[in-house]
Formats: sequence, structure tokens, C-alpha cells
Amino acid sequence: MTVSDKYDLDLLRDVVSARAGGACEWPGCNQTDCDPHHLFGRANKAVRYTPDNCAWLCNVHHREAEASPRDFNAIMVAMRGNSWWVELVRAKNQVVKFNDAFRKEWKDRLQNELRRAAA
Repeated sequence: MTVSDKYDLDLLRDVVSARAGGACEWPGCNQTDCDPHHLFGRANKAVRYTPDNCAWLCNVHHREAEASPRDFNAIMVAMRGNSWWVELVRAKNQVVKFNDAFRKEWKDRLQNELRRAAA
């Protein structure tokens, strides 16, 4: 079974939105028209579908996070903790085979995450 990149990215979007309760994760913001922001860009295949690599941000804060990634990452470390950051950096440095088996594994993981969020 072939799993498309778009399908996994759509699942990731749903997981990140559910985790954030549908509202922007920027401290003090409650906008709900948001998209996932990848802390380490989507080009890094090792963490492309990793929910911990994403924050749910409104357009204004998404642009701000992209303009000042170092400042935004510091905000995220303050919110999520240093151990989260250490694990994310470890994960982003992994070498992966970005193939259908990898996308299928992430499809299963993300679907399970959505099931847990709905329960």
C-alpha cells in the first residue's frame, strides 16, 4: 500500500491541531485559524511527520517564528522543557530512508495519536 506524503502531512496537521486544542500555541494568543509550524523544516525527513517538531500557530505568529527561529525555539523550550528539545534534536539528526515504509509507519503512528486524542 502506497502512502502519500500529503496524506501524512494532513494527519500531522490534525494531530498538532488536536494537541493544541485548535488554538495558536504562541503564549497569550487564542487565534484558531492556524497551521503547523515545523521547528526543523520539512526538508529534514527524520522529523518531517513528528508532532513534537511542530507548533500550531496563527499566520501572524507563524511568520514571526520563521523570521526569528532562535527566539521562537527558546519560547518552545520554555513551554515544553529542555528534555523535549534534547530529544527533538536527537531525532532530527537521525538518518532515515524516506520511502513508502517510512510514510506508512508514520501514518500508523499519527492515526493512533488521533485515536488517543479522541478517546
